[in-house]
Amino acid sequence: IVLTLKLKRMRKFLLLAAGLLLTVGLFSQAIVYTDNFESYTVGDYLATQSDSWTTWSNDPGSGEDALLTDEQALSGTKSVKVHGITDLVKQLGDKLTGKYSVEISFFIAAGYGGYFNLQKFESPGTEWGVQTYFISDGTGSIDAGAEGAGTFTYTPDSWVHTQTIVDLDNDWAECWVNGELIIAWPWTLGTFGDPGALQLGGINIYA
Repeated sequence: IVLTLKLKRMRKFLLLAAGLLLTVGLFSQAIVYTDNFESYTVGDYLATQSDSWTTWSNDPGSGEDALLTDEQALSGTKSVKVHGITDLVKQLGDKLTGKYSVEISFFIAAGYGGYFNLQKFESPGTEWGVQTYFISDGTGSIDAGAEGAGTFTYTPDSWVHTQTIVDLDNDWAECWVNGELIIAWPWTLGTFGDPGALQLGGINIYA
């Protein structure tokens, strides 16, 4: 998988990842965080070049980290290649209020699959908010309030744009794929419908 990412705080907050070009800022206000992947070195690990990223086990430079590549790019010339046991984490802080839009673009090579989730806590593994699977046959599945609650199709060997909206003020979330609404549900229900925390903590991208 090669990907890019974008997070917005709606009214308010923006994160952009495409091939892992990342920008985080306030909507209609000054940008509060920016990470330009074009400044990173192809062939080196993302989390060893950027303090903004880590891995599931907090082990930058290990097999969980992801290499910068110029094989594919949604914009510019570089992206991040997610493969093998890559298990990237972008910690967002434990957000308790506000409405956020997390946008991630994936390039999934034919014959391969992909996965990402949003964590409710900055410390990964505590509680999952939603998880999305890209199956190698061009279908996809989203666990959101229930297992497999949302399904979609995508085209392998092309960029797929995902958007997850998390409205913490109203306990509501939506998942969009290539501009189409796939599923909406109360955010507190998490991936499988078990009531939990009303907060947003991080992004996990796994091969």
